[in-house]
Amino acid sequence: MFRLLNSTNQQLLTILELISENKRWYTTKEIGLHINVTERTAQRYIHQIRDLTVAFNDYSTKNVMIYFEKYRGIYLESDSGYIELKNYIFEQDETIQLLKHLIVEDGVIIDQYVVDRYISVNSVKSSLKKIKVLFELYDLTLSRQTYAIIGNEKQIRLIIYIMMWTLYKGMKWPFETINEHIMYQTVDLFSETNHLTFSVIQRKQLAYVLSTNLIRLRKKHFIEMEEDWRNYVNMDVLLEKLSFLKNLMQEFNIYSESEVYFYAVVSQIKTKFYESSIFKDEILSYHKRQQSDVYLATQEFMELFQKTFGKIPTDLLDRFFITSFCAHMFSRLFKRVHVDVDGHYVINELNDRYPVLKRKMLEMIHQLYKDTGNDLFLMEDFLLQKYILLFSSVKPLTYYEAEITIYLDTDLPYFVIRDIEERIRHRYKYDYHIVFKTLNETKRIDLVLTNIPNTLEEMNRYSPHVQLFDYPIKERDLIDIGKKLQLLVQEKSEMIQL
Repeated sequence: MFRLLNSTNQQLLTILELISENKRWYTTKEIGLHINVTERTAQRYIHQIRDLTVAFNDYSTKNVMIYFEKYRGIYLESDSGYIELKNYIFEQDETIQLLKHLIVEDGVIIDQYVVDRYISVNSVKSSLKKIKVLFELYDLTLSRQTYAIIGNEKQIRLIIYIMMWTLYKGMKWPFETINEHIMYQTVDLFSETNHLTFSVIQRKQLAYVLSTNLIRLRKKHFIEMEEDWRNYVNMDVLLEKLSFLKNLMQEFNIYSESEVYFYAVVSQIKTKFYESSIFKDEILSYHKRQQSDVYLATQEFMELFQKTFGKIPTDLLDRFFITSFCAHMFSRLFKRVHVDVDGHYVINELNDRYPVLKRKMLEMIHQLYKDTGNDLFLMEDFLLQKYILLFSSVKPLTYYEAEITIYLDTDLPYFVIRDIEERIRHRYKYDYHIVFKTLNETKRIDLVLTNIPNTLEEMNRYSPHVQLFDYPIKERDLIDIGKKLQLLVQEKSEMIQL
């Protein structure tokens, strides 16, 4: 979504991200270096942020205070309002406004659009080009004449929901043609029927999901029925047990069989719903009776995971099965989607932080596809994230990664050294497999930490990796140590591959 923005808005958001990291003054020079522009250009961006903030404060109930002084730079004073300011910048962007129009109005007539918005034809065409590139990532495109979204309808609905949720995150109701009150009433009925308790955010998400489906349905874009869905849903029984579905059909005049099946099938990708014993028992028992491909894929995964990585604790078996079952259902329904249903890319930097674990996971996914021939295992980037999260519940993510041996060569007392070790270990325990050693314990030490500058001159005694720190150890030192650890992991990963 960030890539859709014009270059100015991208720079403004990058500056906002920077100045929100710490409550301090950021100089114009520092900002210029961060976004790779001259100080004069950085100053112009700062003035634009101030003007936007004034407009935002008039529009919003939350005030964002941004101060600027010539020699001190810029200072952001806000706990959370700046997040809404970021969304405000997104909303004001021409391409984002056009994207929302495409979604809600089912296409655009360029000549009419430019007249209504007082913008140039070239500007609209440039925005459409960027939007088309984004949609193509998900096997979708835009029609040549009306620029309506074209592709698999279920895929379109997922991407629309993710985009709308990413843009607004429930902070406002973006569906002007849909009655917000009725949507929330429908969600509340679903929660009451299934004895589920939804948080404020979960309630908003479901209202967004329902609205996305209704927008498409009203424009007469129907879901295409897939025969496998009959193995996933016993519709007669489900309609009897879940009065929510009957009410939904009556309230919104949903008469298409495929449409109702789609609602029932999509509901199976959210782990939250399985907290309802009615929902869980009916869905899983039916899948088991039918020996559905999703159910069999989940059984195969459970078995191979335990063969590959070790036994799953008994108290986690149920959670493991449901989480992987939902991931497999998602992979069965949608293609080429790397984020989860709410638009999150769960784990970043897999290549840098956990290369060995990633390789083992991919080998397991490839084996699952080879054993089952089930296409859902081709969604490996999505499944990789879900499987690694499951792995993290039974073993540290660093379990298979190469050890990084560290030795503290200092003049500090024993208990001070132990305290420093503990601070480093706690700071990076989720990122690196760190082991502290003495000189007698190993022939090779990967990283020597020292507070004595002369040690740098004798670095070849131990290792080509030495990091000087100042006592007491500071945040800056811990960040520098983290950079060294990152380099060491990459080095060891390259050696393993060779």
